[in-house]
Amino acid sequence: NEEKLSAVFDNVPVGLSLRDTEGRITLINRHWTALTNLEKSEVIGRQVSELVPPERARQYLENDRRVLETGEAVMDMMETPYLAARSKTVVITVFPIRRGTEVTGLGTILIDISERTQAERRLEEQATVLSTVLDTVPALVVVRDEHLRITYANRQAESHYHRSAEQMMGRTMAEIFGSDKAAVFEDFQSQALQLDAGQAL
Repeated sequence: NEEKLSAVFDNVPVGLSLRDTEGRITLINRHWTALTNLEKSEVIGRQVSELVPPERARQYLENDRRVLETGEAVMDMMETPYLAARSKTVVITVFPIRRGTEVTGLGTILIDISERTQAERRLEEQATVLSTVLDTVPALVVVRDEHLRITYANRQAESHYHRSAEQMMGRTMAEIFGSDKAAVFEDFQSQALQLDAGQAL
């Protein structure tokens, strides 16, 4: 059973570490080593505060304190805190280890979300570029979702409708302008949807 647990511990695709109530590391798996760029011989018996920058150490100690006091897991997100590690964005979960009702240690799970975070940043950058382009074109641009609620309005739309994008966001034309005026917009849209590519009203 111990060998099976050891195999599972070492092969789960997340970084795992176990610590005593004083914060000293007692066990790590190979994914923890890969994420932190620290070997077992460098960390066993040492406290986390010895391995991370001072500002990260304070955050770690606060999370540990909360887990020890409440007996509940704490989740956090930060740049890889360990001094030897390459910059990564990780989700860190600290959880209590119990013997009966007594908390006898702490476990830590590290999950690398760098690729997802980078992809989100790229999407944000692309959205910013697109918004900048749409704000400069000499045309009124309004985007609506499948429920006909406005999800985007460029500066020309703000100027034409005398409302900010924030005031229009998430609302339908009927909610903004009333049913009569909204009917004109819907009729115009219906005509536009019937056009072939390249045609204009």
